[in-house]
Amino acid sequence: MISVCIPTYNGEKYIKEQLASILSQLSLQDEIIISDNYSTDNTLSVIRDINDSRIKIFLFKPDAKLQLKINTLVKVSLNVQNALSKANGDYIYLSDQDDIWLDGRVSETLQLLKSDKASVVVCNCKVIDENNDTLIESYFSYIKPSSSVFRSFHKSSFHGCCMAFNKNVILKASPFPKYAIGHDLWLGIVGSHYGSVYFVEKPLVLYRRHRSTVTTTGFESSRTLYDKVKYRFLIILSIFKGIILK
Repeated sequence: MISVCIPTYNGEKYIKEQLASILSQLSLQDEIIISDNYSTDNTLSVIRDINDSRIKIFLFKPDAKLQLKINTLVKVSLNVQNALSKANGDYIYLSDQDDIWLDGRVSETLQLLKSDKASVVVCNCKVIDENNDTLIESYFSYIKPSSSVFRSFHKSSFHGCCMAFNKNVILKASPFPKYAIGHDLWLGIVGSHYGSVYFVEKPLVLYRRHRSTVTTTGFESSRTLYDKVKYRFLIILSIFKGIILK
């Protein structure tokens, strides 16, 4: 069984196209877990109108005190974690709310997970804009794939919307670090430590960048040098507490 986990927030514009591209690749026994951070637009109405029993909706909102302390990265990470906690599948796929899955996203990655060649599979993607025009033909040409923890300190190859993994990776990764590091980076590090990572060179996702994109994964960051150094320190601390001392 496959569980596709999608964090949503005000994603009404693209979510229907995204879900259509996913549902067409799933069996009747699979599921899509939506964790919605209390969208204020018509995101949930659009999803419900699809009327597919494989789609399961859960609401998520950090408590008011926590909301004041966390940034966008943490909000998204916590929303993903909520979706992961509801997943029943043996194989978990992550997805954004505004991308498009290409043919083979499941068939060309699931076989790798089932054959035990990898505990984590990361596919390549094309970067598109809000009009579906291609900006970058290959994300791997922009960031060379590597499962090295040391390389991940500088530039992570664990791009959430392109990741799939065995449920055991979630079990090993839980509880997630309380520090503000990306959920995809953490899952990738844990997966590579306890198993192996396989990178699929073929683009299997259209990764959309647009004005209302929630995160800036893989592109120029506006963070200060202090924030970048702090982030890397938190990665090391998470590895030490979550893996070495576990």
